[in-house]
Amino acid sequence: LRICRIAATNPSLTFSLGVALFDPRTPISIAAHEAEERLAAAKDAGRNRVCAIEPGAMTWAAFSTALDRAEKLNAWQREGKLPTALLYRLLAIDDARQRVAAGKKARPADYGWMARLGYQLARNVKAPEIAEELRSLFGLDGSWTHSENVPPGTRLSISHALYRNR
Repeated sequence: LRICRIAATNPSLTFSLGVALFDPRTPISIAAHEAEERLAAAKDAGRNRVCAIEPGAMTWAAFSTALDRAEKLNAWQREGKLPTALLYRLLAIDDARQRVAAGKKARPADYGWMARLGYQLARNVKAPEIAEELRSLFGLDGSWTHSENVPPGTRLSISHALYRNR
């Protein structure tokens, strides 16, 4: 993120990034093509954007926030406060949330994403501050009120925490 600080001092300098993660056995041509598509998505969304893991691009500030959240999840996971299996379930719940938000290709079961999230948190998370952080990743406050402006980076934060613990 140092490049962002440098670019911030020069308004004519911008930096967009497209990141794709793959299994080592994936042919480089496929990985390079995906990274190019993500870079194009970042540029199409405006200047100084990142497209990494999430389906859409985000600002560098949102990217930084998502990485900070990933570090919290990572720490809780290493301390044994956040089960790895729960993080995988949260990715599936986020998939359902995104399909519902997009208004297309949503399955009937997807509309219950918030109930599934509540069940998983009640069953697997004992610390209130962890449950609150996980709710906020999905754009929910303490009273489970859903914001239409879900902060970007949910999938990035969860995926990054999982990769850090492999």
